[in-house]
Amino acid sequence: MAVKDTKNTEIENNEIEMVDINDTSLMEGVEQDIDSKEDWQARACPPPAGKYRLKLTVQDDKFEVGRKQGFDRTDPNGVFYKKVVTCKIQSDKPELKDAIIDYKASTGVPRGKPMSTMAGLLAMAGFKLKPKMKDLELARLFQKAISQKEPILIAACDWEVWDASDKNDMKRLFTGMKNFPKNAKGEPNHIVTNKKGQEFVAKLKVIKWEPAKVGASAPATPLVAPKPPVKVVVQEVEDDGFEAVSGGGVTVDDDGEIVMD
Repeated sequence: MAVKDTKNTEIENNEIEMVDINDTSLMEGVEQDIDSKEDWQARACPPPAGKYRLKLTVQDDKFEVGRKQGFDRTDPNGVFYKKVVTCKIQSDKPELKDAIIDYKASTGVPRGKPMSTMAGLLAMAGFKLKPKMKDLELARLFQKAISQKEPILIAACDWEVWDASDKNDMKRLFTGMKNFPKNAKGEPNHIVTNKKGQEFVAKLKVIKWEPAKVGASAPATPLVAPKPPVKVVVQEVEDDGFEAVSGGGVTVDDDGEIVMD
C-alpha cells in the first residue's frame, strides 16, 4: 500500500495521507461523546431491521467476472459480471446516517427470473434500458449510471449472520433480526457463537428493493395511499452513449413515491 505525504490533494483509495498534527489548517472532524465506562472494544451492532432510503454508489470500475455453468472459458456467452454496490443509509439520525450496506449486483439472470439484478436496479432507479443488452454492455451502463447519478432507492433490510470459519463451507446461522438469540435485556443479540465457540457479527442486508424515492431523508415510513401525482424530471447521464430517463419520464406523487403504470 502506497503512502503519500500531501496537503489539500485528493487521495487515491490505495494511498495513505500523512499530515502534521500541529498543522492549523487541519479539519477538526465531528464531535464525539466520551464515556470512559463504555466498552469501546465491543463490536458494533448493525442498524435495526426496517425500510431505509439507500444511496447507491460504486467505489471504482473494477468488476468481478463469473462463468456460467456448462460453458467453456472461451465462449463469450458464458460470462457474467458482478459488482459490489455500496449503499449508504440516508437519515437525519446520526447513528444511522451513511451507515453502509453492501449489495452484490450481477448481470447474470438467475434461472426462472426475468431479469438480472443490475438491470432491475437501473430500471427501478429510472434509467431507460434497451430491449436487449449483452452482459458487458449492461455492466458498463451500470458503472456509468450509478457512479454519475448515485440514485436513491428504498429497500427492506434485515439482519443476517454467517459462520465464515470455513470459507469452502459457509453456513448461515440466523436470518431475520427477530429470530436472533436475545440478550439479558430481551433484545436481539448481534453477536452469535457457533458450536466451536467462534463468534460472528450480524450484518444488515438488503432483502427487497422497492420503487424509487426522490431525495434523501430519514428511514422510510409505511407506504400510504398515493396523492395526486406531479411530474418531475430525472436528469440524463453525461456523455455516456446510453439512454437515461429525461423530460417527464417518471411520475412521482407528493410523498416522493414513483407512480408505476
